[in-house]
Amino acid sequence: MKQIICLVVTLCLCVGSASMASEAIAGDGIGRSDASTGAQLADALLVRPVGVVVSFVTTAVYAATSPLTFLMDVDEQASDALVSKPWRFTSGRELGVF
Repeated sequence: MKQIICLVVTLCLCVGSASMASEAIAGDGIGRSDASTGAQLADALLVRPVGVVVSFVTTAVYAATSPLTFLMDVDEQASDALVSKPWRFTSGRELGVF
C-alpha cells in the first residue's frame, strides 16, 4: 500500500512540475492562475492522476488499433482524439483550470 501511495505522490509531483516548467518556458509565468487553491489542489491530487491513467489507456488503444486506423485513413483524427487531447488535458494546462 505504501508503494502505491508513493507512486501516486511521485506522479502528481512530476505532472505538476512538468506543467509549471512548460508555463515558464512559454513565458506565462508561474503562479498567475486565476483558479482557487481548492481547485488547484483537487486538480493536482485527483484530476491529473486520473488523467495520466486515462492518457496511458487511450494511447495503448491507439497503438493497438493504429494498423486499422491507417488502413481506413483516419489515423490523424484517431491520434488527435486518443493521444494528443488526453495528454494535453493532463499536462498541457494550468493547475486548476479545466
